[in-house]
Amino acid sequence: MTPRGRYLAVLDGGQPDNLPRIPILMQFAAEHIGSHYGAFASDYRVLVEANLRCAEDFGLDQLSAISDPYRETAGFGAPVIR
Repeated sequence: MTPRGRYLAVLDGGQPDNLPRIPILMQFAAEHIGSHYGAFASDYRVLVEANLRCAEDFGLDQLSAISDPYRETAGFGAPVIR
């Protein structure tokens, strides 16, 4: 069953092969690609690479690009100490 199929089955009240996997990875994802949370939170390229690699390596059904105060602060140009 595909990730989309899992979600649709749940939404339609059906029976998926297993529940959709929706982890919030953040620091784990950063470290999984050999980076760190500061880079993950301040550089969208690190966030994307880390989440995509985790999805491929662990067979995840959804990726989360969650915002947090660190990312928002950096986005507005404030210096963030790593």
